[in-house]
Amino acid sequence: MDSKERNKLEVFTYRWISDCEDVITSWDDCKDFAIHKCILDWSPRRRSSRGGWYSTGPGINIAMNNFIKTRSEVYRMYEYPSFDDSSVIGGFYASDPNLAIGMTICHEMAHAVQFYRVLHLGYARGKPHGDEFKTPYAMIRRAIFNKLLPDQVKMKQEYDALINNIVKPYRLANTKELNHLFGI
Repeated sequence: MDSKERNKLEVFTYRWISDCEDVITSWDDCKDFAIHKCILDWSPRRRSSRGGWYSTGPGINIAMNNFIKTRSEVYRMYEYPSFDDSSVIGGFYASDPNLAIGMTICHEMAHAVQFYRVLHLGYARGKPHGDEFKTPYAMIRRAIFNKLLPDQVKMKQEYDALINNIVKPYRLANTKELNHLFGI
């Protein structure tokens, strides 16, 4: 990826962050919410993103190298297994590679809100992907992300067709074929 494409992807990512922040600050208890730390980490060794609390306040660290990989025509973006099947905060099928970035930003911003509420507002900590996370994540996804998703039934059909063309099931040899193969 050249520097121009990288810069374009960073600008796109910052727009997602700004859109998420606009949604979050519209909530009564999060009027003062602001991302204090935002790292776009391009290291190929960085495998996962993080949202949470940093020494200066809420922040996110995004593993950008994950988004420069070539995706097939249609791809499946997975979420955590406990909510991957959710129609609101679960995984999805898409062809636009930028939706993977959008989902990751929404996810990590929800973690930042979760920690903001705990450390700044005194909410109960809860589990990392428990209700304290799922509620803001669902509100963010509903507000700005899910409306961008294509028809999931159609995309799943396209994805399944693509996978079926790539992965052909093997047929087991019968006794006659095995005997012939081994010269029996």
